[in-house]
Amino acid sequence: MIKSIRMKLFIRFALFLAAFIFLVFLLNLKYLPNYYVYKNESIFYNVYEHINEINSNRSKKFKKILMEIDKETKIGISILDDNSPAIKYGSKDLKKKIDKDIEDLIIMKMNEIKIDYVYGVFKYSRKTFNSKYIFDTMNEDLSKSEIIFIKALDTGEILLLRKPLDEIIDSSKISNDFLLYVGVITIILGSIFIFFYSKRLTNPIVELSDIAMNIANLNFSKRFKTKSKDEIGILGNSINLISDELQRALDDLIEANVELKEDVERKKQIDEMRKNFISSVSHELKSPIGITRSYAEGLKYNIVNNPEKKIRYCDILIDEAEKMDKIVKQLLSLSHLESEAFKLEKSVFNISVLIDEIIEKFDPILKEKKIETKVITNQNYFVNADYLMIEQVITNFLTNATNHIDKGKYIEVRAQSVGEKVRVSVINSGENIPEEDLRNIWESFYKVDKARSREYGGTGLGLSIVKSIMEHHQEKYSVVNRKFGVEFWFELSLINKE
Repeated sequence: MIKSIRMKLFIRFALFLAAFIFLVFLLNLKYLPNYYVYKNESIFYNVYEHINEINSNRSKKFKKILMEIDKETKIGISILDDNSPAIKYGSKDLKKKIDKDIEDLIIMKMNEIKIDYVYGVFKYSRKTFNSKYIFDTMNEDLSKSEIIFIKALDTGEILLLRKPLDEIIDSSKISNDFLLYVGVITIILGSIFIFFYSKRLTNPIVELSDIAMNIANLNFSKRFKTKSKDEIGILGNSINLISDELQRALDDLIEANVELKEDVERKKQIDEMRKNFISSVSHELKSPIGITRSYAEGLKYNIVNNPEKKIRYCDILIDEAEKMDKIVKQLLSLSHLESEAFKLEKSVFNISVLIDEIIEKFDPILKEKKIETKVITNQNYFVNADYLMIEQVITNFLTNATNHIDKGKYIEVRAQSVGEKVRVSVINSGENIPEEDLRNIWESFYKVDKARSREYGGTGLGLSIVKSIMEHHQEKYSVVNRKFGVEFWFELSLINKE
């Protein structure tokens, strides 16, 4: 089964070419003599008119003129007597009397000859006359046939014009033989030409088919390259447009799918964070509430009578109440920061001055814990930020540093320019944070050392508040382990102030 469009085109063209050559051969073989007779009718009539004209003024050169006409047209000319079919003049040395077959024809057609003319093919072998030029050249022998033209002249004499068909029959045979050879050569050369040319015609179609298959497989990288403006070129451009639109639609779909996955993942994370948050809040409040309840019941039922122990019980209750108050305030602060209603109240201020003010507030605590503090601010750094929020960030960093300091008891607060930013760092001596905890410490209620956090009342909310504040400012923040401790830092954009 032939599936290639190139092979189909080649076979159909070869068959069409062979059929066309064969049809031309048959038409030439069957109708060429008929056509020859038909085309000669006007020539015979023109010869008649010329002879009729010169016959009216017959001169001594009359016979010579007839011979010249015969030589030029190859038509035999005979002028017959009007009373008997005897030849009076001829273009050749003809016998005085015409053939009995022609004589019978003239007698039979005399009335027609006087009024009009008789023209057709006369077959001597059968003594038949065909005035319609219709005869079967494939089955009949025309070697003894002639084309005859008979008409009366103005002088009353009868003009007989004759031309043998032998010449046209020979020419027809030669023509058919030549046409047969030319036809075979034409079929061979034409088939070779169409075989190679069909490749040029079908290559764009094959290419379009390949591109369409790639599109079906969601591969839109292939393009149809053509400069033609025919139907194939228009189709190629249309497929290119379809490919572009499908690529754009697929990209949009992939992007939407990625966003959908991210939204689903984000929803899962938010849901997980919500569960962890509720669990953490419950856990953080559970201990102080339980302690408060136990000591309150002890006071209620006079479990202790010693006044000093009662004061100790009251101090514990106050301490646990302060812890719960701290947790609630930080939760409210974080909730406020993460709400859509929250907006930064930015102003221009000197962050170096702010650092000094915060260190001054922390001075009693630092002295009480005997912590050595070093502040490095080489110059004034002006920023445009929310003053209270940045104060909260530095305060949380310092609180975190004092709570996690080791026996070295050293804290360093530094402000330095980094390009167009000022970086504020709080460094404390102490143990490094494990690598697996570095990313998680910014999440709510996350504690690296839960036991120690319980000792100093840490809630795990301080760094999450820092994260929210810095994200609102759209500035960088991070934590880095150092050789002797840990560094927390954040950056703000500098403002030139004269």
